[in-house]
Amino acid sequence: MTTTPLSRTYYYQGEFLEPADFIRDQQYYRDLLAAQNKGLIAPGVADGMELSFAGSVLTVSPGLAFNANGVPIIVNPAVTRDLAGDSLAAGVYYVAIYYGDNNSSSNSQTLQSTKKIVEQPVLPKPVAAAPTAPALVLGQVTVGANGAISATDATGRQSAQSLLAGSVGAPAPGAAALAVAPAAPGGLTAGETVASLAVGDPLAGAGAVGKAPLTVGLDFTASAGDGSVAGFGFENGSSQAGVVTLGLPAGAGFDMINVSYNGNRVWSVDQTGQTYSVSDLALKTDVEPVKDAVEIIKGLTGVAYLPAGGQDRRVGLVAQHVAAVLPEAVHTDGQGLHAVSYNAVVGVLVEAVKVLSERVEALEAAHRPRGKSKIPS
Repeated sequence: MTTTPLSRTYYYQGEFLEPADFIRDQQYYRDLLAAQNKGLIAPGVADGMELSFAGSVLTVSPGLAFNANGVPIIVNPAVTRDLAGDSLAAGVYYVAIYYGDNNSSSNSQTLQSTKKIVEQPVLPKPVAAAPTAPALVLGQVTVGANGAISATDATGRQSAQSLLAGSVGAPAPGAAALAVAPAAPGGLTAGETVASLAVGDPLAGAGAVGKAPLTVGLDFTASAGDGSVAGFGFENGSSQAGVVTLGLPAGAGFDMINVSYNGNRVWSVDQTGQTYSVSDLALKTDVEPVKDAVEIIKGLTGVAYLPAGGQDRRVGLVAQHVAAVLPEAVHTDGQGLHAVSYNAVVGVLVEAVKVLSERVEALEAAHRPRGKSKIPS
């Protein structure tokens, strides 16, 4: 934010205005815009400003960015720099851009003649170490002999972010920040995202403790490479990722809701409202039948209850009861509350029914009179 109070010129009938009075008004609007930008936008490129090259000439495409002082940097038309005259040793360098204009004492005669201050973003000589504010990093350039450029990339590139309420300046790691990616000009190719939002920074590593960032987008394709109507997801470090997609194609229809984790679909609701939990053998190891299924079921108690804060009675199981005989079916959250996987209980029920069916058939066979056929099922 500005360190001095904003001030603008007071006008009245018959006053005599001097250049300083008009300059004060110009500066007021510039300071006001910068203060608003610093409160709303983290420094970085908002649109365009892509790096390209031809021979030794580096080009920054037209675009819009904001530096750490909240000053807009507008590139239009494209800005170029010939690295052949920069005496750079072969290597990789950071490319940065600065705000600039032609308002200087050495240019006073031209300014008095044209009466125009022209904003001219400055593209300085690339440097080996990442520059600091108010420089705005656009990426890196790989330079060979005589300044010949062999590659450019987005390493170190700063992207503008819309800050959430309470954030000031660039968001610190882990702080909430909102980034918006507009649709690509000229349409999309397979696998591209129409528009996306990202909140927060990735956590330090797999299993890291803290609040994971949230991404939201149209045509969100992180789960399976085929687009959905919309979706959102999170990343917890480098190897844990979850995605929830809406309207994802599935078989002959679509999933209204589809949940994936680390690239595998784990749960869905289809267009008829039917729920599915993925249970493919390919995702299981060390598979064996449930043992003592009947004893486990005998240890469970079906209960009718009134949920806390509710008015309608329900029927189900108590997690603590289940944990005593089937701990694999119980999950405890961070607040110490227990939850039951009813799907896990179903697996035990199936095995218990099979055991009881075998017992019934054995009893029937033992008491069946000779010559009588088996009781039809």
